[in-house]
Amino acid sequence: MSDWRRKNEETDEADFAELMELEEELSYEDGYLHKKRSARQAELRKKRKRNQLIREIILIALFVIATIVIIIVVRKCTGDDKKPSPSESQESTPKNTTEFVTDATEDTTRASRETEFTVPTRLPDVTTEPVPQTEPTDPPATEPPTEGTTEAQGMIYNGVQLPPYRPLQQGASVAVQSGITMPSWVVQDLIPVDGAHRPGLVINPIKHVVIHYVGNTLSSAKDNRDYFATPPDSPVYDGRQVSSHFIIGLYGEIIQCVPLNEVAYAQGVSASSGRPNHNWDAISIENSHYNDAGEFTSMTEDSLVKLTGWLLQSYGLPANTDTIMRHYDCSGKACPKDWADNPARYEAFVQRVADYMAAHPNIAAEYP
Repeated sequence: MSDWRRKNEETDEADFAELMELEEELSYEDGYLHKKRSARQAELRKKRKRNQLIREIILIALFVIATIVIIIVVRKCTGDDKKPSPSESQESTPKNTTEFVTDATEDTTRASRETEFTVPTRLPDVTTEPVPQTEPTDPPATEPPTEGTTEAQGMIYNGVQLPPYRPLQQGASVAVQSGITMPSWVVQDLIPVDGAHRPGLVINPIKHVVIHYVGNTLSSAKDNRDYFATPPDSPVYDGRQVSSHFIIGLYGEIIQCVPLNEVAYAQGVSASSGRPNHNWDAISIENSHYNDAGEFTSMTEDSLVKLTGWLLQSYGLPANTDTIMRHYDCSGKACPKDWADNPARYEAFVQRVADYMAAHPNIAAEYP
């Protein structure tokens, strides 16, 4: 009995020892598998992060490429890729970026006008009659000098080579405007009513004549007139709403672009500026200049004196710094640049107009 018990105990001890060995082996295998599984999981997580980073980089690259393509297409559609010079065609803009302010600001809606003005009404379509395309029989306000020059050469003024003088031709014209007959020394070449440059709105009673410079050195009156006439749907249209009643060229030639009884977008200001908007009570005159300082030739200034004096007499206004204003006085813009930089020259011009009006009390009759 004791032998059987002893054998059973020895068997139990052996079985227990074997069981312990098996449990140690299983524990070891479990640990190995756990480590292997953890390593595999870490490897998969790294791979997933790497793939996600690659996808993000690809998406960013595609976004950048799409943005560049959109910008190129928009620029091509809006005509930014082409900056034509005045010599390319009559419908192109002047050769340099214009210095005109976007003078239709706050004028495209009637609600933005200053309260001191009466509510405007839209003019009926102006009846225009084409004039035969011939050279004007009357000379411009100041004869362009011809001594030592030819039409092909232009003249040299204060050491600056001016572009050739080209006689202007009549375009669309209006015989009488607000009871005023345009003199023969002004060439009428009206820009079309397009809602952008010429809105076709009735102007209020005239109180001022506002003087500008075109901001495009050596550009002609015709260059700037054609810029004003750029159709809004043209690929070269730059989005600016600008115009002027008159433009005086380097040789003193005068073009009328907008009738006297209509608003021109020349010296407008925003309602928030606190300044009166003189688009509605002023006649505007743009002037070509022969250098970047904005200086006028003597021929330009002679015609400007005559035209300003004629306008003031036509509206029964005296010549002073209230009736003859610079664009600078309307909006603070340095225009005309020479007169903004040198106020004494502006004051001398005003006095010269006053003297001219005194010497010629009826310019319209004397120079019909």
